[in-house]
Amino acid sequence: MILPFVSNGDLSDPVAVTVYKEILDTIEWEKKEGRTLSPREIVRTPGARKRLLVGASAGPFSCVAGNIIASYYLNIELESAGIADSNQQLKANVVLNVWCLACALTGTHLAARWGRKPTALVSQTLLIACLFVIGGLTKVYTDDPAAASRGLSYGTVAVMFLFQGFYSVAWTPLLYLYPPEVMNYSIRANGVALSSFMLNALACVLVYVMPIGLTNIGWRMYMVNGAWDVVILGLIAYYWVETKGRTLEEIDALFEGEKHSSVPDVERVRQGIETVDVGAIERQLETDVAGLKV
Repeated sequence: MILPFVSNGDLSDPVAVTVYKEILDTIEWEKKEGRTLSPREIVRTPGARKRLLVGASAGPFSCVAGNIIASYYLNIELESAGIADSNQQLKANVVLNVWCLACALTGTHLAARWGRKPTALVSQTLLIACLFVIGGLTKVYTDDPAAASRGLSYGTVAVMFLFQGFYSVAWTPLLYLYPPEVMNYSIRANGVALSSFMLNALACVLVYVMPIGLTNIGWRMYMVNGAWDVVILGLIAYYWVETKGRTLEEIDALFEGEKHSSVPDVERVRQGIETVDVGAIERQLETDVAGLKV
């Protein structure tokens, strides 16, 4: 499974051998440490608890970023901006979905090029700006709808589209990319499941709370959402770790202070900064594999 992706099938490629050795060494280390797939593993050690907090945070953070308002209650937003015609709202929904798809594909590329944390920080900052702008424009319209210009209405819708685009750039890919990366083998399944559960549980609450807020406080709801997004931005900046350019096994060093393999980092081998003795590693792997119990 490794060879087609890293070496085009070359069994003696240094990068492929290094990746394979990292995987075997880390699994063997977890076996010696008594790691299991039990749900208790997610809180068993300080490193596991930190992984859980960082990885599982992606679900709730993406949920409270403001997407609930923009996705589920777009018609209310459009009406508050002066667009009440059902045909116009349908056209806006269709275009919005195409726009979000394009932004999500762009975000997938940026997460690999910029890194996960920078992508999240930039996107979250732009989301905050959009929410405050939407709140301000909506206030202008609701204060005097009769005097509001068509440009104001379309300007509000344009910022809503930008908001959804910025959300799709970061949270659509990172929601499914980041949690599995920061959680190691023994806690990955339970940790990702917990992140998804927290996302859906929080969404279930917000989907009922948001319309009450929009009805009772109107444009101020956008300001409230923007304010707690500022808190999320700070948590991402302080707690999240960057995983770009690291294998799943190398990410262990970010949480536990060491990598559980003797080979150099894969990216350093790929760039030629460090070399590995392929023959020696292959002989050691043959010995290790022969001793494994099937």
